Amino acid sequence: MASYNIVLAEDYLPLRQIIKNIVQETGEFTVAGEANDVQEVLSILEHSRPDMVITDIRLGELKATLKIKELYPQVKVVILTIHREKDYLDQAMTNGVEGYILKQDLDQELFSGIQAVRRGEVYISHSMNPLP
Repeated sequence: MASYNIVLAEDYLPLRQIIKNIVQETGEFTVAGEANDVQEVLSILEHSRPDMVITDIRLGELKATLKIKELYPQVKVVILTIHREKDYLDQAMTNGVEGYILKQDLDQELFSGIQAVRRGEVYISHSMNPLP
């Protein structure tokens, strides 16, 4: 099976290293680039086409995920966030992201979330509040 290339966007370097370790643990995925924010991801995407982007989001950056999906619709987007609010999740899904993982669930759910999104599924952290 061909390597599955992932770009990581997280501004806190120690956390980005943890994410990188989880992603590369089995050898099934390759970290093809690293960025501090979604804007740097857009710059990376101008020169390469990874299969997936895993990005942290902060207030106001959800629109940047929409830009990724508009310009590079084949690239899967998984959001890592502390935001449990339904409004954030709804906006992310409206913007076309395929995964929404809470940072508190990172060690339990990141790998399975990546696999699900790779298979074409939408993945949302299990500990998100039940949706109405």
